[in-house]
Order: sequence, then structure tokens, then C-alpha cells
Amino acid sequence: MSKIIGVTMGHPSGVGPEILIKSSTRFIRKNKSVSLLIFGSKRVLDHYSSIVETGKDFLQFIKEGRIGISDLGDLKADDFQPGLPSEEGNIAQIEFIKEAIRNINKLSAIVTMPISKIGLLREGIEIPGHTDLFKKLLSVSFVQMLFEMKGKPLIALTTTHVPLSQVPKIINKDVILRNLRMLNFAMKNLFKIRDPSIAVCGLNPHAGEGGLLGKEESEVIAPAIEVASREGINVSGPFASDSIFYRAFNGKYNAVLAMYHDQALIPVKLFGISKFVNITLGLPIIRTSPAHGTAFEIAGKGIAEYKGAYNALEVAFRLSKGVTGNLIWNI
Repeated sequence: MSKIIGVTMGHPSGVGPEILIKSSTRFIRKNKSVSLLIFGSKRVLDHYSSIVETGKDFLQFIKEGRIGISDLGDLKADDFQPGLPSEEGNIAQIEFIKEAIRNINKLSAIVTMPISKIGLLREGIEIPGHTDLFKKLLSVSFVQMLFEMKGKPLIALTTTHVPLSQVPKIINKDVILRNLRMLNFAMKNLFKIRDPSIAVCGLNPHAGEGGLLGKEESEVIAPAIEVASREGINVSGPFASDSIFYRAFNGKYNAVLAMYHDQALIPVKLFGISKFVNITLGLPIIRTSPAHGTAFEIAGKGIAEYKGAYNALEVAFRLSKGVTGNLIWNI
């Protein structure tokens, strides 16, 4: 039986529909043993199929049953304008995700196109992104945001979408230890790395400079590393974040655990935003996405880069091959 990967369309006025059509046709053409089920708006996808170079192939794959569409949102012509998010579009982007989750038992993985965080807030949904939304909708206790680029170190986050001023209050020994366990488990079981090595970033400049620039390294991070090491996890640090990524990208470590969002995302976007794939650990299903946002400023112009979305599909398919049944990384 062929696998079914669910794909949410993302915000109707962003680049999601365009990169979905561009990436899905190339993905389906290459991979014969998988089909896609898109949760989105048929009206929007029809519009982009008429202007994107792979639109005819996309429609043909629908006819052949290789791509299915769960038509949602009831978006009318006036509700959808590329680059101009509407209230209806803000709401629809959430409905696409909810419907994918309602169909979770028939899916091997879920790939999500970009949503608008500001759009969520404007509709009174105080959830700062996909990762947190999946955590809430699936009622799981712990998730981890992870970025993968083939041949490069995995980059995981200890905290995600929180103000920088709140990070020192959130990280503690238990939080860091739980993230190390989750990351180590995923590296062995999902990525099939037999003896994974992890580097841990410090929080402060120069990893605290021996306490001169902060004590979180000695009082919080190092004790967590010591416990993880005793548990058999191959982990080192804390290291200054201005140098550890260079060493990791040159093959010293299999993964880096960052303390906060931009500490991790700067190297991700510097080394290749379209090459990295965002993965959410801790869910009962594999979920991936491209590592970029809605890009409203170029929506509808036909110039959106599809490779990030294509890589998200490929990673979801590859990881799903190694999973039998429901796998929850609940550490």
C-alpha cells in the first residue's frame, strides 16, 4: 500500500500555494510509491495552477489520483489576494491544519506550508507558530523544534517562540536535560545515527566567560550536560555560540542544541534556508515544513523558490519509511 503524506496549503495569500504546486509535482514524479492529500482551498490552487509552470502536471496528477485535495475554508474570490492577507485567509490557514490532524490516522506524515503568525494573532489565536499549534491541537506535553540539512549537523532548540528576556527564566536543568534526551532519541531512531554526538550552546557571550558574563552556564547548563553524560548521551559543552556552529558544520558534531530561537536560526538561514527542513519532534506523526515564512511580498509573482518545500516533502517521506505505527518521542 502506498504511503499518503498530508500537506497543508498554508496561508492562501502567501507563497504556500505556489511552492506547494511546484514542489508536489516534482516530488510525485520522482516518488512512485506515495500520494499526497492536500488540505487547502481548491479555488486558490486552481488559480495558481493556471499561472505556475507545473500547473498542468499538478492537475494531471489530481486526475490520476496521485494528489487529492480536501477543499476547505470556503474562500471566495474576494477573500483571496496574493500578498494581501484577509480575515478569511487568516482563519482558513488554521482550518487546513485542523483538518489534517482530524485525518491523522490515514497519513504517514504531515508537511506544512507557511502560515502567518500575525494572522493568527489578528484572529485572537495567541499561538506563536506551527510548532506550538500542533502541540496544543494534539495535546502532547513536550515538543522540540529541529532543523535538518542533509550532510550537516542537526540544529535543535531548547526554547522556541518566546521573548529573549524570558529565555533565562525558562531554561533550567530539567528542561535542557529533556531536550537532550529527545534529541538523542531522535538521532538514533529517526536519523539512524549509531553513536550521535551533541554540542550544547551557552546562553551568554563566550558561554559566560567563567561566570564573568553570566552564571547560567555553570549553574544550569553544565549540570544538565553532566546528568546526560552519565545516562550515556555523547554530549559536550556549553560552548560559545559564536564558534560552535563553525566546528559542527565542519564535522565535529552530529547536532547542536541551541538555547533560543535566533541562536539556532541565524546559522540555519545563513547556511541555506531552502536546504534546511523544520521538523517537530514529540508528535504522534512526523511533521516537517520549509524553514521560511509566508513571504507575502513576492506572493503571486511566480518567483517563489520551491526547493525548501520539496525538501520538506522528501524528508517527511524518508523519515516515515523508518516508522511503524504511532511513534511518540515522549521523553
